[in-house]
Amino acid sequence: MHSNSCECVSTTMKDDMESNSTPMKAILETSDFDISVTGKQAFVVCFQPMKSDVQDYKSYEIRSLRKVKGQWKLAAMVSTAIETE
Repeated sequence: MHSNSCECVSTTMKDDMESNSTPMKAILETSDFDISVTGKQAFVVCFQPMKSDVQDYKSYEIRSLRKVKGQWKLAAMVSTAIETE
């Protein structure tokens, strides 16, 4: 899906989350933030482990944000798994 409207993406994601009747219960503990802000754009790198009854998962998150009408909006996100032994 491609859209230039944050409201359109927000509505679509909300509908998707509401239709998921069995969401996975998980605990996220985001840490080690590296944030760079330039004007109305920001770039964030952080560490994010997830713990659930099904699995434990560690990842690095990379997020690109844009400031729209005074509020930060997520423009893109990439999650890279960290291999554990």
